[in-house]
Amino acid sequence: ALALSAVARVHPQVREARESPPACGLVPNTALVIYTAGRRLRMRPEGRRVSSTNTAIEWTDKTWNPTTGCNKVSPGCKHCYAETITKRFTQHFPDGFRFTLRPDRLDEPRRWRKPSRVFVNSMSDLFHERMPFGFLEEVFGVMAECPRHVFQVLTKRHERLLELAPEL
Repeated sequence: ALALSAVARVHPQVREARESPPACGLVPNTALVIYTAGRRLRMRPEGRRVSSTNTAIEWTDKTWNPTTGCNKVSPGCKHCYAETITKRFTQHFPDGFRFTLRPDRLDEPRRWRKPSRVFVNSMSDLFHERMPFGFLEEVFGVMAECPRHVFQVLTKRHERLLELAPEL
């Protein structure tokens, strides 16, 4: 089991940290962190269809990718959907699936007025080993400045999350 309850203890704005439940379709041992910038998490009633113009992912409203690309770190990465997307839409991913910072995307959540559940880095891992700490601080800064949104962070690098959480 992941020791993610430690994240909630060391970072007061993390409202929930747990292993992903099998029902949500995530690979076991994927850390799910819900960052709410100081407000209580409100989930939609069970069975209600999520309407979204930005993503077909049923448990979120929008995706925000300040980085793209990754590398395989677990058996759950074998059939990575994000890597498949980069191969299918090469014009949007000129670097392929190589880890790439996208600083031009940092401001996106600030422009979204409607409160939304935002899946952070659906095309990467926020705690990737090549993620510079300064850029990670900028990402968390944007999340803190947008308390109207609920930010959903998935990571397979929970050790790095636990290491960096006290500094974020």
